[in-house]
Amino acid sequence: MPHSSSKEHPGRNSIVQLTSSVTITTGASIFKSVETSIVTIVTIQVRRVWIRKER
Repeated sequence: MPHSSSKEHPGRNSIVQLTSSVTITTGASIFKSVETSIVTIVTIQVRRVWIRKER
């Protein structure tokens, strides 16, 4: 049974690259959704203040 370290495995590098790209994509989409929800909350708050001012 031949002993080979994980560093010598040729597919390891591509797996690491794939994982990092997936992580970046997931992080970006999470950031986008968080940003969208923050903007929505701020907009709702601003509208409530405006409605109070108009009354």
